[in-house]
Amino acid sequence: MLGGRSRDLVSAYDTTMYFQDFLHPTTGVAQCVDEALEAKAADYREMKIKTGQGVHSMLAEAGMRHDAEVVLTIRDAVGPDFTLYVDANFGYDGRLDLLEEFFWETVAANIFWFEEMVTADVDSYRQMSDMQAKHAPDSLLTCGEVDQNPILPVSQDLIDQGLIDRYQPDLVSHGLAGWMETERQLDHTYKPDGVTFEDGAYRVGEFTGLGLKIDQDIWIRNHAANEMTLSA
Repeated sequence: MLGGRSRDLVSAYDTTMYFQDFLHPTTGVAQCVDEALEAKAADYREMKIKTGQGVHSMLAEAGMRHDAEVVLTIRDAVGPDFTLYVDANFGYDGRLDLLEEFFWETVAANIFWFEEMVTADVDSYRQMSDMQAKHAPDSLLTCGEVDQNPILPVSQDLIDQGLIDRYQPDLVSHGLAGWMETERQLDHTYKPDGVTFEDGAYRVGEFTGLGLKIDQDIWIRNHAANEMTLSA
């Protein structure tokens, strides 16, 4: 759209691992494993795991160990070549002691990045950065999803002081409802053409822009009455 093609493949990760262990208490961690394997079977090669809920829903230390169990069990199930991310949605706020244990407990899982483990704060992130260097030096720290525009001052401080490795803002600022409506319209009015999903990435077809084609039948049926022609 802006400047022409820059790549043929866009890697994608599955982000549906959203506390399935708590949503399905009878199966628990096994539910997480089943859904991780489903994602792998669907050709995903990367997955983000939500954590942090256990610290608040259970006795805090038990919750941390439950988080670690979920991560480690999924790693065992999907194998070493599957990329795993962890997102705590600030679940370890006020419990940096447990967060350090979580880093230590999940060393074997080889996490690619730890996202929003605590609310953005220079002192907390300085401590977390020390933990990362000690226990998970090959992993990244990311945050910024709650920022919109402009970047929050605290996020800028984290960037300037090198306390995060990636800044990750939310680009879908019009909200879930707006996005769902956009998705509904795209599904029923347009036909995305030439984009395929294979081996964990979307392959971009030979087209300009978004590659969307108007379904003329639907357009005429739903919108032709509002069409007008202007002439000089």
